[in-house]
Amino acid sequence: MSMNDNRIDNDRISRFEETGTKSDNMGFWMNLDDRLGSDFPAAMKILMSATGVTQEELAERLGMDKQTVFKLIHSHCPSIDQIAALCIALKTPTLFFFRLAHLSGRTLTYSRHNEMLRMMIEQDDMTINKANEMLQEAGFRPLTGDGSVNDIFDSYKVVPFSGTATF
Repeated sequence: MSMNDNRIDNDRISRFEETGTKSDNMGFWMNLDDRLGSDFPAAMKILMSATGVTQEELAERLGMDKQTVFKLIHSHCPSIDQIAALCIALKTPTLFFFRLAHLSGRTLTYSRHNEMLRMMIEQDDMTINKANEMLQEAGFRPLTGDGSVNDIFDSYKVVPFSGTATF
């Protein structure tokens, strides 16, 4: 793969920011999907670069401190909730929820909780605060808490990946 194959097309990023909707920019997202790489941290680096979101901005969107976000985006085994929170914060299409789960060794199975996460990611105007409120109203844990390292890494269904995973 040449250096140009890995470069993000700045014109496409500008159009993405101008229109602001996921469906209007499906070509941008599909092109980006082809460049994600083979592991979660590499995919997060590419997604953040392509969307122009800095680690500081991601921390603000997630309601976490910068150090916690650093550990999360460099993790190889984030939880499904953490992946959903990242997708909401980065305003990605649902496709990336499935791709990031796969890259982190997670299997998405059908459940009311996972279906709710998928539907929230599809909404262009979804925020972490809104998602947390909706999840709590439905009897689920929020995606993010107080932003402490223990909260994010000891949260709902976080299990280190050891070659096989069951949920």
